[in-house]
Amino acid sequence: MGRDHEAAMNKYRKLEHLWFPKLLLLQIIKSGYMPALTVLVVLYETCYLDFEHQNPVTLTSESLRPYKVSRWQKAQALKALEKYGAVTVEHVHGKNPLVRLNWSLPWD
Repeated sequence: MGRDHEAAMNKYRKLEHLWFPKLLLLQIIKSGYMPALTVLVVLYETCYLDFEHQNPVTLTSESLRPYKVSRWQKAQALKALEKYGAVTVEHVHGKNPLVRLNWSLPWD
């Protein structure tokens, strides 16, 4: 594991509390597709830890690697999250998707 990767993981470990709508979490749990929950957490952390709290954010496969979420699982998770209205995904052929979180965030 490289030094940059370790620094990134330490940065994510600093975020101890997350803010999600209860209905959204229940929908994901009911779906039974847990990689969607992992993707949601990574999206939230990416947005929250950005200095300017950018929303939308680019979701890279690299950001999901520490959680062992594959590219295929990422795509399926985004479809599920979009179905429930949690996110809006902008796909650009051959590039990582741009993902907007669709609920009121604590810093808004």
